[in-house]
Amino acid sequence: MIDKKSQKFLLALSRQTLVDYFVTGKKIKIVDNELPERKLSDKAATFVTLTKAGELRGCVGSLKAKKALYEDIINNTLLAGFGDARFTPLKEEEIPEVKIEISILSEPRPYTCARQELLENIKANDHGVIIQKDFNQATYLPQVWQELPDKERFLETLCQKAGLEKNSWLDESTELFYYTVEKFSE
Repeated sequence: MIDKKSQKFLLALSRQTLVDYFVTGKKIKIVDNELPERKLSDKAATFVTLTKAGELRGCVGSLKAKKALYEDIINNTLLAGFGDARFTPLKEEEIPEVKIEISILSEPRPYTCARQELLENIKANDHGVIIQKDFNQATYLPQVWQELPDKERFLETLCQKAGLEKNSWLDESTELFYYTVEKFSE
């Protein structure tokens, strides 16, 4: 668990990352001794979600912990703001209107049940889900359950997001993983 002080630090870091990018054109640099607690330099997988007036404006993240938590947030903030192919890059005047949400992911675990039991084993609102088949992969954060509360529809649209047929989740050769998140926002 990330304490409130560190949550505020990470949200401020994310916002400052956007501001500094417009001023310097470069990625913000932080040294470990500036961190409010040591575990912020532990490796973690994160997603950064940007919304404007309640609408998605960018969402990018990592599924595997490869970088320090704070570094992953910096990188994903820049990608959500300027590299999410679904949206035009943020404009400087949009920054004050953008709300930031950070999700820290647990280690993904495979669903080990038979496909016909999958709908019973998925925990709506708690599980983020990763689908993977061959070179296709996609994920939905647990927050997506708010928009897609029907489990079957959730899995079908996740398949389509990955570029797969909508019923690919029923195929035993399709890999499905779940994770939970610790999320906080401005």
